[in-house]
Amino acid sequence: MKETEIKIFEEVMDIDPANPYIKEITVPDNTPERNIRVILYASDGAELISYQPAEKQESPMPEVAKRPKSPQEIKTIEELYYAGLRLEQFYNPSLDPDPYYEEALRRDSFDYRVNTAVGIRYLKER
Repeated sequence: MKETEIKIFEEVMDIDPANPYIKEITVPDNTPERNIRVILYASDGAELISYQPAEKQESPMPEVAKRPKSPQEIKTIEELYYAGLRLEQFYNPSLDPDPYYEEALRRDSFDYRVNTAVGIRYLKER
């Protein structure tokens, strides 16, 4: 235990799966969650498990998803494939992945990824 830490509860007991231990402990008012630490020790003094809440970190919200470029503006078949795949994953009835797949197949009708994606779409529609 560190010098600045204050122990508010300690108890020695035998526990096992057949004899669980439950205890409600009151902590001093205005104690920040981050300052609470619970530790379970074995009979030889070894720390078995401990828990301390992590500090909450504020993180910025992600950018709003942007509409992909039109299929004709996209340069590569791979980008067309991923644009179509993304539109399928984040379903939006106003955005259809088919034009992206169709443009990819117009450029290379043997692209297995696009053919597979189109085949799966046709199977789901039936």
